[in-house]
Amino acid sequence: MPGRNSVTWKAAVCALSVAASCGVAAAQGAPPPPAVSVTPVVSRQVTETIDYIGRLTAVDKVDIVARVPGFIEERKFKEGQYVKTGDLLFLIEQVTYKAAVEQARATLAKAKATEVNAKLQLDRGKELVRNQNIPQSTVDQRQADEDAAQAGVMEAQAALDQAEINLGYTEIRSPIDGRIGLEIFTKGPPRESLQRSSARTPSMSRSRSANAIFSTTSGAAPKTPGRTRLSTFASSCPTAPSTRMPA
Repeated sequence: MPGRNSVTWKAAVCALSVAASCGVAAAQGAPPPPAVSVTPVVSRQVTETIDYIGRLTAVDKVDIVARVPGFIEERKFKEGQYVKTGDLLFLIEQVTYKAAVEQARATLAKAKATEVNAKLQLDRGKELVRNQNIPQSTVDQRQADEDAAQAGVMEAQAALDQAEINLGYTEIRSPIDGRIGLEIFTKGPPRESLQRSSARTPSMSRSRSANAIFSTTSGAAPKTPGRTRLSTFASSCPTAPSTRMPA
């Protein structure tokens, strides 16, 4: 029995030694307590805000469309270029329209010659009817011919004006100051008509002013609409600004 008690006592001493050494190792490996910053409590008014994701759209946007059909002869701009009002963008082939102008001028000259001859015939008829050399019906007919000749001159002049307008439409110019967008038409073959119903045409937008567009849900709107004001903050991407609406 005395020997057994001695063994038991030694085992207990060893267990206490091991436990003590483990406790010391655990205490040495534990991380230090985290640092805590302390800030004094301050009372101030806080404005409730709601953040939205929106986009900017130009106030003025114009689609460039040809007024007359034709093939592109020249393109005078680069995609994304800033252009001013009246700058030439496209030049449509002008040969056909110049020929139409010359033809209209010739028609007008012929109509004027016909009108001059009709007036001369009328004046002669008036002289002859005084001497009763021709009947009054002949004079009336010549009067009608002279009126028709005058109408022919007006018609020919209108045709010439239209031909010159169409020739002017072959020069497509910028209607506003702004930046022009993507364009798929280029000079040279294969060339396509600018007036095809399925043709894509460039668009222009006035870049110095823009509208902020964003959508909200009914539950996200401010509860005090009478005090709502909108402020737009430009982000790194101008087409997707962050819009904040404080209540």
